[in-house]
Amino acid sequence: MKLLQTHIPNQLPLDPRTLRHTPRNLDVHNVSGGQFVYFGVTKSIDKRLNSGRSLSMIKTRMFLKIQSQCKNRLISISIGIDGIPLSGSSKHEFWPILGLINQIDSSVFVIGIFYGKSKPSNLDFLNLFVEEMLELENQGVTINSVKYDVRISSVITDTPARSLVKSVKLYNSYYGCDKCIQKGEWVGRIVYPELISTVRTDLDFKTSQPNLHHTGDCILSQLQIGLVSQVPLDYMHLVCLGVVRKVVRRWVKGKLPHRLPGRTIAKISERLSVFKKFLPSGFQRRPRPLNEIDHYKATEFRTLILYTALPAFLKLVPRNYLNHFLLLHTAMFILLSLKADDEQWNELAHNLLVRFFEEGKDIYGIEFCVFNVHGLLHLSEDAKNFGNLDNISAFPFESYMQNIKRMKKSNSNYLIQVANRICEREELELNPKVKESSKLLSSDRGNNCFALTCGDVILISEIIKCNSDMDVEIICKKFHDKRRVKFYPLDSLKLGICHVSNLSNNLKLKISLSQILYKCVLLPNDKDYLCLPLIHTIK
Repeated sequence: MKLLQTHIPNQLPLDPRTLRHTPRNLDVHNVSGGQFVYFGVTKSIDKRLNSGRSLSMIKTRMFLKIQSQCKNRLISISIGIDGIPLSGSSKHEFWPILGLINQIDSSVFVIGIFYGKSKPSNLDFLNLFVEEMLELENQGVTINSVKYDVRISSVITDTPARSLVKSVKLYNSYYGCDKCIQKGEWVGRIVYPELISTVRTDLDFKTSQPNLHHTGDCILSQLQIGLVSQVPLDYMHLVCLGVVRKVVRRWVKGKLPHRLPGRTIAKISERLSVFKKFLPSGFQRRPRPLNEIDHYKATEFRTLILYTALPAFLKLVPRNYLNHFLLLHTAMFILLSLKADDEQWNELAHNLLVRFFEEGKDIYGIEFCVFNVHGLLHLSEDAKNFGNLDNISAFPFESYMQNIKRMKKSNSNYLIQVANRICEREELELNPKVKESSKLLSSDRGNNCFALTCGDVILISEIIKCNSDMDVEIICKKFHDKRRVKFYPLDSLKLGICHVSNLSNNLKLKISLSQILYKCVLLPNDKDYLCLPLIHTIK
């Protein structure tokens, strides 16, 4: 920068900290057995709405309920609270409070961050956040001469963090369920074997004194938030890292009679390896062999349960195990789609999860009914309130927390380092991020399979020209045969899942983008292909 000054004098600062807007002073609070830096909510909301981002309309039951209680237009935010260790060799942790505005395609922002030698000893580190939210709830916020009401729509955490934030018992306690009052049973571990139990309500939670479920007063109870209905179960931890991992790991590394033969595991792993080149480019991680199951990330389990499990396990996993696993696959496919809060589809997903729970108890024994499996019985209710379970997922928060971990460079002043980087990032990232359309036409393998409104499934070979934003001329091949998947819990064609075969020769078509129903994941399956909708592209 000093060199540049000789060519363009008085145009650039001499110190990079000035260029990056590094704060000169940070207000560090000693609280909850560690240190805490607070950035605030209002500033982040104001910045995002002043950067050209507009509020979209949300029609979920929870949003409409909150909006009906407000006088002005609503800004709803999801809050993520969780811990992230600095390394595997120490107990030092960051506990960030993260926010996400629901109505705009916005990035995650940091509200505050705690650093300590262990998790926070109490909830005092949330005091500044609660004080500001109380002010926002009472006074709202004015941006560009428009007044908005601000509310928290959901608090998203994993199970241990949820017990800390809500001041309730852990999942391995007799009364550890956040959604119902069922008492667990001890069978070498705490299990919840009953199918039906009395549900908890927001009012019960707020008026209850410390009892069998509560461990103390919850500081969030001061806010206008339902601490049962608006603290959902996060499917990333509950399903992906919980139930799916539990079941598949039992097949791979469990005890007999549930452990599969080594040659079967090898064949499944071989199929997963073949799928690598068939998955769309938007998938962050490619499938790995099952013997690496202990190192799978949540996104890999998500890909497995939604897309690759069916063609990978078909004719290799025993029928009773496969049929049982498909119940979870089908239910999650519904709850992660636009059908999630549809009354009939939601009830169907719940019934499938009930069957998964009951049949799992018969197949694997009562010890199968641990907290995560029991939590499946409450997932459909969260989907009724919030729609697609990705709306209340910890995935965006977990991704950002990995960025926080990478902000630490030197081995001193960890909190100051990370807080400075967070401030710099907020100052410099002014422009909204524009996501590339998931339905963008492509002729590349893995990205070239689409379902049309007429029911045809096509593979694009070449894109000739686009006459306008709506019309495109392509050369493609069409699958002539399409049939439902056998042994599926329902007619798979209703979900767009099918076997396709008998590919035609090249056809020249002129279509409009409105004729594209969704993008597909096309995976080889014996002599044909299994076609599954890419869920987030479904209209």
